[in-house]
Amino acid sequence: MRSFGETPGKREALLNKLVKISETPVKREETPEKGEEPKYGVLREKLVKREETPDKAVESPERLVEPRYRVLDGDSENAMLYLRQAREQLLKEKHPDTEVLFTIYGNLIHHLLRMDVGVEEAGALLEELKRKVDLNWLGNQIEYNNLVLEMNRQIGNIEYESIACQMYQKNKALIEAQAQGKVTAELVLNEVSALTILVNGTFSLEPVLEDIRAHFGKYKELPVREKIFAYQKLHSCCALMKPCWHEEFQEIYDDILKYYRRDALTDIDRVQARLNPHNVSGKLDILQAKAYILKVLYGTGCYTYVRSVHEAAVKLSAQAHLYKIYAREYMLWLDELTGPDVWPPYLSKPPLLMDNLEILEEARQAYERVKNSPDMYEFAILLSCQYLILGDKELSRKYLEEFMSHNVKIYFYAAWLRLKYYYLLQCHGMFHLIDQVDYQHVLEQGKGAMYGKRRSEAP
Repeated sequence: MRSFGETPGKREALLNKLVKISETPVKREETPEKGEEPKYGVLREKLVKREETPDKAVESPERLVEPRYRVLDGDSENAMLYLRQAREQLLKEKHPDTEVLFTIYGNLIHHLLRMDVGVEEAGALLEELKRKVDLNWLGNQIEYNNLVLEMNRQIGNIEYESIACQMYQKNKALIEAQAQGKVTAELVLNEVSALTILVNGTFSLEPVLEDIRAHFGKYKELPVREKIFAYQKLHSCCALMKPCWHEEFQEIYDDILKYYRRDALTDIDRVQARLNPHNVSGKLDILQAKAYILKVLYGTGCYTYVRSVHEAAVKLSAQAHLYKIYAREYMLWLDELTGPDVWPPYLSKPPLLMDNLEILEEARQAYERVKNSPDMYEFAILLSCQYLILGDKELSRKYLEEFMSHNVKIYFYAAWLRLKYYYLLQCHGMFHLIDQVDYQHVLEQGKGAMYGKRRSEAP
């Protein structure tokens, strides 16, 4: 899934980490056969279990994964109770399912870290999980490393950049040990995920620069679907880099643009034709990739081409009853109506938004249905911006304060979203809440994004 807000196309944003707790609402790959190592898509699942299991016995750990849906109703107290019950049940089992272990412990740690007094207990649970899973298996070790990284991100560890680089190197070593010199999809995913963390954190890109340069020639040999997503992630990162780093990636950036202009849409059609009709996740992913590529190719005139893609994605997620994805798709669509590509600076209001106000209302209703889920919090900021654009300061303030009520550190989010947040604080007179140091960081990245955009438009 893409992250909202990256430029252009605004692909998968929260997910500025090796494991995307807030950005991949459904499984990317089917469950492997017994005895077979899972495809790497399973390793980049969110720690949050997405499938509802209403018919399972209440005693089973799988049934006790329900708390995330309790949180959707604002019932966070019962969510914690059920998570603790699920853990107790798992402790009684001789051979607990590894995926369920990561799901329950990941959710419990996530909730504890939102509490001022929960950090110590979260650390103890992390150690307990380490003893219960087989870390000799590549998938478990990588997922555990990613949970360590995510925990450090959530507590705002000042050493986060260093830890992110350490985890990148650990995952790299694990993957290379099995890859036997090949540039595999797992290795590429590790590289582009680490790059995303570093770009969104406005950190030095030195730790991954040489690896990506060395391996990029082999990216072209990946299976078509993996290549499309790897290129998209790289392209969006390049577009957000500071000028000094953009220069380092210029050759890679140019190669991706050539691919987009020549072969990308044909490859998209091939992937779509091969997808299982019941693979909703795969269909949504490739639709989003298509929207991104169309935006790159058509620039200011892209909306004519991407509207039908957004319509298809919204319809598909609604038919599958994937309410969070439905909300996310509407937010992505809404963002297309207010981007700089379609909103000339001489107009006070974005013309596409004014002509499609029903999309804003649909997006708002979709958000209200799932707004208590942590991976939906960011959309309160986006709605606040939209209503501010329309001059409705009351609704804008309502959604800004709604985001603030969750007590989530803004540093967890990508630079583009932090910039919107600081802008909203200024407009609503909350100057004392602005972190001036971070504000300058995200402003610098914004300048880098504009530089990258100009370079991509050069003949």
